[in-house]
Amino acid sequence: MKTKSAKYAKMRRGEYQSAICPYGYQKSADGRMEPDKEAAEIVSQMFLWAADGNTVAEIVRRLYAQRVPTPAEYRAAKGKPIHDTSRSNGVWSSSAVIHILTDERYAGTYVIGKRAVKEIGGTRSRLKDESEWIKIPDHHPAIVSMELYEQANAVRRQFKQPNKQRRDYLLRGKVFCGYCDHAMSRKGKTTWFYCRHAEVSDNLPCHGLQVREKELEQAIFESIKAHMLPVLGLDICKDDLTLQSVQQAEQEKKLRALQDSKRKLYERYALGEIDLDSYKAEKEKYDIALVGEKNTHAMITARAKRAQGDYEANLKHQDLAKEIGSSTTLTKSLVDTLINKIYIFKDERIEIDYAVRDFFENETTQEMPSCGAEG
Repeated sequence: MKTKSAKYAKMRRGEYQSAICPYGYQKSADGRMEPDKEAAEIVSQMFLWAADGNTVAEIVRRLYAQRVPTPAEYRAAKGKPIHDTSRSNGVWSSSAVIHILTDERYAGTYVIGKRAVKEIGGTRSRLKDESEWIKIPDHHPAIVSMELYEQANAVRRQFKQPNKQRRDYLLRGKVFCGYCDHAMSRKGKTTWFYCRHAEVSDNLPCHGLQVREKELEQAIFESIKAHMLPVLGLDICKDDLTLQSVQQAEQEKKLRALQDSKRKLYERYALGEIDLDSYKAEKEKYDIALVGEKNTHAMITARAKRAQGDYEANLKHQDLAKEIGSSTTLTKSLVDTLINKIYIFKDERIEIDYAVRDFFENETTQEMPSCGAEG
């Protein structure tokens, strides 16, 4: 609590700053924020575009057309990589643009203390009400005027949908572009999945990639059923599990017998029935025999454990196969249980990364008959 109080006192004095400057700024010699001329010009241009009524999507297209590196690519080029840039291909994300346009720091106001941890020493945090944020005007050189900042956000708010409801659908968070690995979005009344990331240019390999949702669901369900059929009629046998259990019990019996014999040997020595040399010679034989039997016991126990795991997995798979067999269509339960990701390609092909990897293959390629994928 003392550390937190000291930290907030520094915030209010404008002394506390993040270790990493926002895009468009850099650390000066005294550790304060100052504009990074090259990136600051891009930020200023983005605010001008927004103030002129350009939507976020239009700003993204303009940035790509001018070959402006994304913030992560820019930092990597400066020798300060933070995020993986392998998927960006020079395309800005909408969230990155929105984050910049709504960041009051670009107007010279330092904003800090927006989040608070839920418990002392924890890592989970919550966003505080804006009235609780610490704002310090004229804290550092502004890249845009407060008038331009407010104008850009006033125009941008006209394009926002108030009280937008979260849409829940069967394949939410599961469908990805097979070329750039970005999550695919949905559009249209009949609902298509499409790669929004590639809309900035027709030169990208996934430009125009789209697939009809219902036909994709049907193709996935057929793929799941095809994998399920061999398991559905499988007779789950306990013979191997029983054999391993019997062998394990027999081996434990041998171990107990050797340990009893070794204990009796010591009792004979303690009673003076045998001398020390005889005791040591016999004990050595028992010790060697025990090491061998313990190794054998460990091996049999491992086999028994594996047999038990296989049997339980087979039971689980059969129950899952029965659930699939009784289904007539793809369900949310099956999607969440079985699928990690679904990759879409232009040649009416999908690749499914199954979550149950000992049941299905890790990655299965499936053709989509008449699936309506378009390029």
